[in-house]
Amino acid sequence: MSNHERRDRRSGKPPCRGFTLVELLVVIVIVGITLSLVIVNFSRDDRQVLADEAQRLAMLLEHAHDEAIASSRAFAWIADGESYRFAVAADDGTWANVGNDNLLRSREWASGVHFGGIRLMRGEGQREASSRIAFSPSGFNSPFDLTLTAGETRAVIAGSAVGRITITVSAPSGA
Repeated sequence: MSNHERRDRRSGKPPCRGFTLVELLVVIVIVGITLSLVIVNFSRDDRQVLADEAQRLAMLLEHAHDEAIASSRAFAWIADGESYRFAVAADDGTWANVGNDNLLRSREWASGVHFGGIRLMRGEGQREASSRIAFSPSGFNSPFDLTLTAGETRAVIAGSAVGRITITVSAPSGA
């Protein structure tokens, strides 16, 4: 009588067969390897996180520059240690947060990214610290650079007088 022909005497059904210990161990090893690969892919280094945040911010700054020209209204980018936001100039000279624009909404810095400040170019090569970057409806602005850091990696986002944005990411020597 073969295994297929054997039946439980009471129920008349074939006996239940479970997994062997070796089969269970193989499955556990495969799951463990897969999870370790997923974790490695999700744990990004400081340089990559900083480069991504700098790229995102550069595109948003270019958009604010273009929006200022298209809408004939001055826009500003304002940042602090926790977050950044965009504002539009009001008729009385104050700045009001951009409200319902999905791109220019307030955002928090990416985890591990720190804002290092803004420097504006003011003629004769002089740079001065500032709390915001303003974008004029004329399309001509004060050149700027702003610094972001993550760990020991540093990114400088520089804007030209006509709104061209460049990014330089540098890791400490030896990294």
